[in-house]
Amino acid sequence: MSLKSINVSTDRTVESKFVNSLGSALDVGHKKARAVYSVLEKQKSGSESQTAIPRRHDVINPKQKMVKVICGKLNKNILKEQYAVLEPNENAPWSAGLQVKQQLVQLFTEDKATSTVVVENNTDDDIRLQNRTVLGWLYAVDAVKNAE
Repeated sequence: MSLKSINVSTDRTVESKFVNSLGSALDVGHKKARAVYSVLEKQKSGSESQTAIPRRHDVINPKQKMVKVICGKLNKNILKEQYAVLEPNENAPWSAGLQVKQQLVQLFTEDKATSTVVVENNTDDDIRLQNRTVLGWLYAVDAVKNAE
């Protein structure tokens, strides 16, 4: 069995650089700059979404299998509906053969509810999906109808 590890450059690098620049521009410490950044993120206009990111541990995707990846806690201020659509990350920061497709994701109402995203491995090797990899973005869906 071979295991491919994925080196991912995530949005955290860009976020960190922005927070540092914001701190310099406002002449405040890192903690205050991060707080300002957090407020700005929450007030973004347009279509609100939530990032789908695997939780704290890497996920091993067995060869030729689909795996349900548990993503971080849902922000109930953004996703208030029962369902969301996952728009996959176009940059695909994972190895070839690993697929994240557009999908309907059921959301739960508990306080610490998470979302689950299906990831498919079409290779003949197990692949490690690193934690904190941006799989895509969840957008709330107003209604779901059965196809007749």
